[in-house]
Amino acid sequence: MNGPGATAVELLELRFAAEEAADGGTRTAVRCAGADLSWRQLDDWSRRVARHLVAHGAGPGAFVPVLAARGGALVAGWLGVLRAGAAFVPLAMDTPPARIRYVLEETGAASVLVDEAGAELLRGLDTAAKPVALEEIRALRQAPASGAAMEPLDAGRPGLEDPAVVIYTSGTTGRPKGVLVPHRGLLNTALWWADDCALDTADRLLVTAGTAFDPAAFNVVQGLLAGARIVLADDVERRDPAALLRLIHGPEGATVAGSVTPSLLHAMLEAADAADADRAGPGAPSSLRVVYSGGEALPRSLATACTRRWGAEVRNVYGPAEASCNSTRAVADPGDDRAPAIGRPLPNTRAYVLGPHGEELPAAVPGELYVAGTGVALGYLGQPERTAAAFLPDPYAPAPGALMYRTGDRVLVRPDGELEYLGRIDDQVKILGNRIEPNEVRTLIEENPAVAAAAVHPAGSPERLVAYVVLAPGRAPTHEEVVRPLLSWLPAAVLPAEVHVVDALPRTANDKVDFAALTALVARGGRTLPRGERHPAQLTHTQRRVAHLMAQTLAEAGAGGASPDGTAAAEDAGAGAAIPADGDFFTLGGHSLLAVRMLAAVERECGTAVPLRDFLADPTVAGLARFLDRAPGAAREEHTAADPHDGRYPASPVQQRLWFMDRLPALRAAYLAPSVVEIDGPVDRALLRDAFAAVLARHPGLRSRFTLDARARRVHYRTDGGPPEVDRVDGTAWTDGELREHLARACWAPVDLARQAPAHGEVIALAGQRTVLLYAVHHIVTDGWSLGLVMTELADTYRTLSGGGRLPGDLPDAPHPARLPAAPAADGAPGALLDGLRGAPTDIALPYDRPRPAAQSIEADVRETLLPAADSARIREIAAELGCTTFMTATALLAAVLARRGGQRDFLFAFPWAGRDGARAAGTVGMFVNTLLVRADLTGDPSWRTLLTRVRTSAMTAFRHADAPFDALAAALHPGRDLSRPPVTPVYVDALDEASRPPDLGAGIATRYARPPALRLKYELELTAAAGGDRIGLQLTYATALFDADTVDALLGELTAAAADLTTDPEAPVLTDAQQNTTPHPATAPEAAETGPDPAALAERVGAAWREVLDVDSVPYDVNFFDAGGDSLLLIVLLDQLSGLTDRELDAADLFQHSTVFAQAALLAGGPRSAAAPAAERSPAAGRVRLLGRERRGGEVRA
Repeated sequence: MNGPGATAVELLELRFAAEEAADGGTRTAVRCAGADLSWRQLDDWSRRVARHLVAHGAGPGAFVPVLAARGGALVAGWLGVLRAGAAFVPLAMDTPPARIRYVLEETGAASVLVDEAGAELLRGLDTAAKPVALEEIRALRQAPASGAAMEPLDAGRPGLEDPAVVIYTSGTTGRPKGVLVPHRGLLNTALWWADDCALDTADRLLVTAGTAFDPAAFNVVQGLLAGARIVLADDVERRDPAALLRLIHGPEGATVAGSVTPSLLHAMLEAADAADADRAGPGAPSSLRVVYSGGEALPRSLATACTRRWGAEVRNVYGPAEASCNSTRAVADPGDDRAPAIGRPLPNTRAYVLGPHGEELPAAVPGELYVAGTGVALGYLGQPERTAAAFLPDPYAPAPGALMYRTGDRVLVRPDGELEYLGRIDDQVKILGNRIEPNEVRTLIEENPAVAAAAVHPAGSPERLVAYVVLAPGRAPTHEEVVRPLLSWLPAAVLPAEVHVVDALPRTANDKVDFAALTALVARGGRTLPRGERHPAQLTHTQRRVAHLMAQTLAEAGAGGASPDGTAAAEDAGAGAAIPADGDFFTLGGHSLLAVRMLAAVERECGTAVPLRDFLADPTVAGLARFLDRAPGAAREEHTAADPHDGRYPASPVQQRLWFMDRLPALRAAYLAPSVVEIDGPVDRALLRDAFAAVLARHPGLRSRFTLDARARRVHYRTDGGPPEVDRVDGTAWTDGELREHLARACWAPVDLARQAPAHGEVIALAGQRTVLLYAVHHIVTDGWSLGLVMTELADTYRTLSGGGRLPGDLPDAPHPARLPAAPAADGAPGALLDGLRGAPTDIALPYDRPRPAAQSIEADVRETLLPAADSARIREIAAELGCTTFMTATALLAAVLARRGGQRDFLFAFPWAGRDGARAAGTVGMFVNTLLVRADLTGDPSWRTLLTRVRTSAMTAFRHADAPFDALAAALHPGRDLSRPPVTPVYVDALDEASRPPDLGAGIATRYARPPALRLKYELELTAAAGGDRIGLQLTYATALFDADTVDALLGELTAAAADLTTDPEAPVLTDAQQNTTPHPATAPEAAETGPDPAALAERVGAAWREVLDVDSVPYDVNFFDAGGDSLLLIVLLDQLSGLTDRELDAADLFQHSTVFAQAALLAGGPRSAAAPAAERSPAAGRVRLLGRERRGGEVRA
């Protein structure tokens, strides 16, 4: 595409020829400050500039800066550079000298086109670039200005891929970036723009954009190609709204306004209102028919005011210089109550809305905007790393090799197909843990009738929002009168901490709000809105320390997390001053994982380890301070578990339960926790394998081997086994189907916990630069927190290796999970906990499509949805008011949906507990999660507020007793369970307050988590609520043996409807009168099989084995093993005893389902395996399962 083709230069030649033919080129082409330049004069001047440049070696690939005041000389200079085949570099007269010097050095410019003012400015700079006076070139005697005079320049005619203009934009590091806009991009945008507003020779195009700002160059080319007159506001007029008004009125007024920033439009409207007041009435109508606005978010009220006052259609344009100025466009409809969209892509332009890992997002889901197509720039001049980071391979392009530009802007696709701008990705800040767009707050403040205009930005440490307001005439509001209405939409934590009054909002050279100037203005003695009288409670010394640490943790989360060593980044003693004694950690934006980080900081700072369960029982500044005051660190000793002399460590109760589940063949895969990471980019697979192996090898828990000590009736593990293996797999020839089949096998392959490492990894090479990282690990040694630790270490280690670094020969071991400070042993299930759970049904009437099988099925699939943004925001507000977490809210919504479907009004749901107390646990890979139970009680026709309060009370009770083994709860609450379903409840609820981050392997390498194929689940229905984005996500994982996808989709729809009901009126009853009269949906139980034979020959031998295992003198032959005093570990010991009685192979599930002496003897004698327990074993008194929660009678256990 870089060969000869139609560029803007060729089309401009045609335009000059047409003007010459029409009237000798006498029409005005450019007007600025009362001075006109005709088409013939512009043609002649720009030709002379081109000839001069070519004579001095300029041509395609050369860069020629132009430094001139706004006027005819500036336009002639730009066109002359283009006609010479080079790229012009526009510089504004108000560009800082250091920046001009930097641009001249980076472009390697030998000369600079200047007018008198530009020459004066250049004389003060230390530069080797030679000034070339535009007026002197114009005055030189040259060949007649004819088409033939330009023929020698044809040899240097640029191609479509050659640079046409270099636009310097601000860099985040202070170093500006030179965007190389190619001829194809300049032409595409200019032609579209002229066509969009039907620009022709009768039009006058107003150009207000700053000279170095990309719309100025594009507006000029656009207008000239269409034959319109360029009305160039000079350097004084473009900053004077009243002067600009004169340019849009009268017979010579502009008919089309180029890209005008909303800030400047607002100022022009204010000037128009002031002029009306002076003349005691409206002035003459405007000459404008179309106004283009861009560069900032366009408020709906501003667009409406422009249309009403000027009678002009307002069109919202969007686009970065990196995509040739304009990428999308929309008409602002005054009748539309929504914020103006940024519209649809221009011709030859594609717009993608992608997620954080480059995945395509559906409509209405916010994501980052990527722009592709003809307008994408060539990159940044002399900055390859920045170019590679921003200009990425376009995976959706119709042809290979195309690039897309990552804009950094957040958008979503509206139902009508238009894009809605949500703000900058990097402008989105976290204020005390709450994600917020400052522009959203600005918009809400401007809705206050006392405020004429506003600007909002974050400041301070930790960051709080600061607002600047221009008051409406005659209004004098207090701070509370401006801020309090925001509580209808925003959490209290993000309200502006300060509101300053200014006479006007200063603007930068690009007509955007100048926050640096605002900050300086306030520092010089600005006025702050007065506050109403208040009397804040004084904090105690301990409360001040707690508030400080809480604020630090929330602030660090907003800045992307704590520092690598877990220490706080800020030392500002006043960081917590804004958090009162009753400030609730979760109301302020915290979540359970963030609480673990904060408590680790508390332990470092105060010397006291605070169990997470104790903090969550009262997660306020005052509550945590009370705990610290009662248990001062100086009086507390840290006891760690001693290393055993034989190298064996006792498994935790949770690990013992998982070990037992691994002995049940049908359930083994449910407790595997595979992770799949998809990698795109030039990753070194050999180094990645080495890094992964090194990381897995240094964690003792991942080297564990688990065995049962039959004499001690206890599971132990050793960590001196071999490390997990990491294999390189060649899948370069695989199809996608073959990859899925391989992953399905590798993810769910059973692990021999006694002989194999409980984890393994694979680095799978696929075609091109695609790679898959598989981390398959058993839940007995890992949890979600551990996954984050492993992936962070993997990323750090890989980057070290790929950067040329080396790892030590023997990496030090990571913390050992058994050597953490010992927690107090839980003595069964506490009475207070059981009292709050008793009486609730231990099954749920789910809308099954098929009966339960005899043994629980774990094959699963997933369906998901997103709640509307407005409902999500309102839910967060209601939850914050009640002190509820995302998990509590999700629990209430699910209980409401199930109650509406049937007659059940009381529910128990299982949920996970992080289980990490103390700083050392936060850095340890291991299985710390316990399963707890929460009750959702809808009896008595509660309101939404009452239901949420009940759920919170139940959850807080569970938090206080978080160490109670789940099996002890199961034994106490659900004595009649079997293997056809999970214990106590078939439903599990979880919440993700922050998304898992895939490993960052370096620049140019994209990583993302992928869902493992052939999913498995532990429960029949698992609800996960994800609250990390603007819209709360709901995900239902379901057993495919029990539910159809349509049924689960219907449940998601009902959850969405329930959420809408909650947000509409929290005081309304959860159930309507019609829903109160619904009947239960039956929970289908399996058919009972007939009892097998009762061979007396084996009964005595089985009974003897029972007596040996249970350490008793006699056992009844018709009583369930667990009622007789057994538990799950003793069941495995019994299995070993019975396995030698006959040739029949048994597993734990056989003994679980045939749980009396008679039934086991019949099974051993050759009877059929039961589809369910015999009827005699299903009596209310039978079948108690004391899974690992039993206390043995007597002081000694004998084998």
